[in-house]
Amino acid sequence: QYIKFAQIIDTRKVERQDYLYSCTLVQDSRYKDELKAYLKFKQFVLVHSINASKVEPEICQMNKNIEDRMKLITMLSLQIANDYFEVSIQIARLVEFDFPLIRRLNVTTLSSAVKSWPAFRTRVFNLISKTLSEAQSIRDIERIAHLILSLLITNKNKIDFTPNDAQLDGIVRGELMAKLDSNVNVSKFFKTELLLHLEAGLERRSRMLSRPQAG
Repeated sequence: QYIKFAQIIDTRKVERQDYLYSCTLVQDSRYKDELKAYLKFKQFVLVHSINASKVEPEICQMNKNIEDRMKLITMLSLQIANDYFEVSIQIARLVEFDFPLIRRLNVTTLSSAVKSWPAFRTRVFNLISKTLSEAQSIRDIERIAHLILSLLITNKNKIDFTPNDAQLDGIVRGELMAKLDSNVNVSKFFKTELLLHLEAGLERRSRMLSRPQAG
């Protein structure tokens, strides 16, 4: 038992050293955030391997800090999260967030987390629907539309975009639009304004994608 714990401690030390070294090589803030999330996620995996019941208290502790909550959501956007379902699904179900917090997240990070984890996606869509119900101005509608567009718009020109990506995009879009359409607590005026903003945003994106690529 002692040897096992010693090995775990050594592993964490090595990962920490690798992380600190990687940070010296990465300047982009998004990738630094991903490195931090990756390191913490690996710690969760170790905790889960020793005592699975200890993961939830760790998540709840991180929920007390806004930056840590953003880190939890970033964990869900990582490729490695797909390899550890038991850990990731707890994060998807327990991480706390509100509308201002998810607006602060990197667009790619939020979109990836939403598309990868249906449990998290449902919670995000419920929040968007609730925020729409509470909207009191056109400015509120614009903020909501901007967030929705960040989830709906995909870079189909990226090299690794696959038919499966396109299928998932369709599922996500269908689920979100169905959620918004079923919201009976929103005035017809605000619903119309939201749809106009979404149509305009999607049209702008379509024109951008149709332009010839330089070079």
